[in-house]
Amino acid sequence: MLLLFYLLQWFQGTPVELGTALTQKKVQAEVMSNSRSAHYQNPVLLTLRNTSGGSLEVNIPAGTLFTPEDTTHQGYMSTRNMVVQLAPGESKSVAVSAMCINAHRGSPFNEARYKYAGKATGKLLQVAELVRDMELYESVTGQQAVWTVSDNEPLEDVTSFNEATRSGLVNKLAAITGRPVPPPPAPDDYERNLQVNPRIKIGGNYDFRLSSTKAIHIAMFNSQNVVVRELYNNPAEPPGQKHIDFFFDADIYQDEVYYFRLLADGVIKLETEMSRD
Repeated sequence: MLLLFYLLQWFQGTPVELGTALTQKKVQAEVMSNSRSAHYQNPVLLTLRNTSGGSLEVNIPAGTLFTPEDTTHQGYMSTRNMVVQLAPGESKSVAVSAMCINAHRGSPFNEARYKYAGKATGKLLQVAELVRDMELYESVTGQQAVWTVSDNEPLEDVTSFNEATRSGLVNKLAAITGRPVPPPPAPDDYERNLQVNPRIKIGGNYDFRLSSTKAIHIAMFNSQNVVVRELYNNPAEPPGQKHIDFFFDADIYQDEVYYFRLLADGVIKLETEMSRD
């Protein structure tokens, strides 16, 4: 009980936001891209070292920005609040839930250096907090929502396997961006309606086993490692042996190379490269 009391005492202070902790030299930070996750799930690996001399709680709020050293790579914005608890002198690495804010730049295939770049403001912060509040972090739908603000992508590009989620999100995005609400996707609109079957079907399958319930996603990425379509989504895939087929319409997606990835709880578990050659 005494040990528990002291542990609680260590972390009863008010959390310090990451930017403040860095400015006050209470922590040192190293930021890297996470090659084991997609750019819309947990793409940032943040290592913090407590240099304050005491225990510390570091707050990483939704809207925290990370910029790449290599400017050909996309930047990231966190979309989920996180608090990191650090004992005196402790170093800890955490995967940060974040999303791309440069849709037309590539996502690193391997680890790349990033740096903390402050906190978003205005509409960009609003969309980060919207994704957080609707619990769309770590989803392609949430990523598409961010791009409607960060890259002025059309509201029509926002897709979801759940029509109520898509509709509610688009209405909120219209309010943030000041744009009109687009009509819902037509029943046969393959690009906007994820339930429509491909006309020219190409794909594959994944066989795997789960020992526990996990969020399973299969998504399709282009040659720049940027997601172009979600193919499967089950936030609570039960344990057991699995066989999942995935397909895309080759008449719509005509790039020479695509990558298909199965992610379990934000970690890439299986990957397939598909070429037209």
